[in-house]
Amino acid sequence: MSIITIHSQNLLDISTQESGSIEAVFDHALLNDLSITDQLEVGSSLEAAQSEHANSDITAYYKQRIIKPATGAVVTERISEGAGIGSMEIEGITNVFKVG
Repeated sequence: MSIITIHSQNLLDISTQESGSIEAVFDHALLNDLSITDQLEVGSSLEAAQSEHANSDITAYYKQRIIKPATGAVVTERISEGAGIGSMEIEGITNVFKVG
């Protein structure tokens, strides 16, 4: 079965959505020749993996309620070093948090 990714989805989201378990992330990564930390392009097509870690109760819950988790971080703005209050940097990417 083919899965079309949505905005801000990562492979952990796909694993939870399709297998009901984040432990299935490795099965999805191997099948789709991805790293578990790869950023997914919106609209890309992935194959759903069969996993021994599947939880049919969770997948049924998601499908009945049309839940598609999308927890990936989105970089909205790059700023220079020393941005001050309202910013943080992780591995060279600076995120700005706007208040108000």
